[in-house]
Amino acid sequence: MNPEFQRFFDLSLDLLCVADAHGFFLRLNESWERNLGWTREELMSRPWAEFVHPDDVASTKVEYNRQQGGETVLYFENRYRARDGSYRWFAWSATPVVEPGVIYAIARDITDRRRAEEAERDRIRIDAELGERRRSEEELRRTNAAIEAILKEVGSFRQASPRVLEILARQLGWEVAELWLPDLRGETLKLSECWHVPAPAFDAFESASRECAFRKGEGTVGRAWASGEPTWFLDVTGLREFARGSMAGAAALIVGVSFPIMPDRKLLGVVCLLSTTRREQDSRVLQLLSNVASQLGQFAIRKQLEEQFLQTQKMEALGRVAGGVAHDFNNLLGVISGYSELALDELPESHALRRPILEVHRAADRAASLTRQLLAFSRKQVISPRVVSLNSVVSDMEALLRRLIGESVQLLTILDPRLGSAMADPAQIEQVVMNLAVNARDAMPEGGKLTIETTNAALDEAYAHQHSGVKPGDYVLLSVSDNGCGMDEATRLRIFEPFFTTKEPGKGTGLGLATVYGVVTQAAGHVCVYSEPGVGTTFKVYFPRISSLSQPEPEFARSSAAPSGKETILLVEDDSSLLQLSAEKLRSKGYEVLTASNGKEAMVCWESRKADIRLLITDVVLPDLSGKDIADRLAASGTGPPVMYMSGYASGSIVHSGVLEPGSRFLQKPFALNDLLQMAREVLDKPG
Repeated sequence: MNPEFQRFFDLSLDLLCVADAHGFFLRLNESWERNLGWTREELMSRPWAEFVHPDDVASTKVEYNRQQGGETVLYFENRYRARDGSYRWFAWSATPVVEPGVIYAIARDITDRRRAEEAERDRIRIDAELGERRRSEEELRRTNAAIEAILKEVGSFRQASPRVLEILARQLGWEVAELWLPDLRGETLKLSECWHVPAPAFDAFESASRECAFRKGEGTVGRAWASGEPTWFLDVTGLREFARGSMAGAAALIVGVSFPIMPDRKLLGVVCLLSTTRREQDSRVLQLLSNVASQLGQFAIRKQLEEQFLQTQKMEALGRVAGGVAHDFNNLLGVISGYSELALDELPESHALRRPILEVHRAADRAASLTRQLLAFSRKQVISPRVVSLNSVVSDMEALLRRLIGESVQLLTILDPRLGSAMADPAQIEQVVMNLAVNARDAMPEGGKLTIETTNAALDEAYAHQHSGVKPGDYVLLSVSDNGCGMDEATRLRIFEPFFTTKEPGKGTGLGLATVYGVVTQAAGHVCVYSEPGVGTTFKVYFPRISSLSQPEPEFARSSAAPSGKETILLVEDDSSLLQLSAEKLRSKGYEVLTASNGKEAMVCWESRKADIRLLITDVVLPDLSGKDIADRLAASGTGPPVMYMSGYASGSIVHSGVLEPGSRFLQKPFALNDLLQMAREVLDKPG
């Protein structure tokens, strides 16, 4: 080579080379050594392809073959490996010469330029991602704020859910939003609410979805229920367990995300979003949905507690009114029933007045039944609890229940053989079962299925937190379910109110479920109801479970003697008509009766005749002293007589939560006069 051209060749900052047709370099200038660190001898001793980046070998050979074919290559880029293992970017131009199989080429190191370009692309990409993130975060913030505003406006979870679904779908750009709620038994999820953009395909998808039900772990909603957290599905049509896959495909729905609403681990529902646009899993959207689930869950619990608190206050107020009315009414009924009973005792069977007086007596009995239901609701009824098995109660009543509900209703009993015992009044348990069965029957006028189940249950702190007044612990559960007409939320909130009924006039008193509420509450239990219009209703009644197997205290043995006697009785009653009536009946059977209308008069009688008085019969509630106060004062003298109490409702002086103190004898007003005589005789004849 000419010395001048050789010097130019060696001093060039570009990388100059001559290559042959076999893939080897023939000549290289010094720039190759400066840029790559290899010696020229090392570079020329091996095929040049060994130094090219593996990803660039194919494209480089294409350009090489073009030159071999006589074409001029104006520009292409590839990477060469340096001695330190790094790669340098080269920009090439090459041309063939007249000498066969020889190529002259020039490469320029563009590594710094490529790095600068990559850095600029990264900057642009990062700026775009940050801008997208800011827009996304602003969108999520607006979505969150919109949902918060909705929850402040509405009064219940059911009212909030349709608007929340629309907000989520519109703000996040999904075409379909659904709310799935658990059924009455909490075993499957069914579609409750659906929002979608207007389209016939989505209408058909919603209609078909309403026929579906998913268990835990099934489909998108069932899997979110099982996982307990938001779950993303890249292709719902490809899910083997997604029963709606073909329907989703027909509506062009591809991507889905579902999230459960589970405050305190209790499932309230599952929200499912579906889209026709392919979307990769987005952690920000998942976090938003997790926050929304928490918002909705806490909102539902708060509203439930508020509702329960207001309902409890209302029921307490109604109970006080009902108890007071029943107390006053019972005194009147006692007089009506008592005097009609006296008249019937005196009239011969053939007397013309006997029948109308008998009707008066029967009407008084029916009225007394109503007051007993009012007292049961107000928890003012005196009860005699004992160890009882719900299984035995239900089994003993089964034949009666079948007659009661009729042939058109199928009765199914599922009784847990390991069921624990409860402390309750058996008669009241029977009343609860009877009232719930009648309520179920009336909800199925065309026939249906009534299921009565018993089982052991444990209510934890989380459940107690969600249900006002419930204490955590072990319970026995009585569940009564029907597949009748069901009820809406407004009706469900009022079903335990006295005199509230959805039946036609004359078809019911409205006291059946009020009685259930009072009986269960008085027994320290808990009753809740689940219902869905057109599906059915389930009442769940919880009674505290006891471990004791002790038997109830036996009743006093009935005296074989006629209910009469010669003893002196102190009778205390503030209602003058009832006082006179009771005294007349006792005197008619040979007793000497001293009467008093208040505590002061009773103490005067006692002081003057304490040596003769053998029995104290007293009303519980009196204008001055209570019946218990009188009994205590008489007992303090050391010679106090036995006591028999009577009242129209349970007072805290001799009962606690309606439960009679051990050993006390109590006569519930209104009472039959023969019951008064019989109990008086029993107390007088009791040893000791």
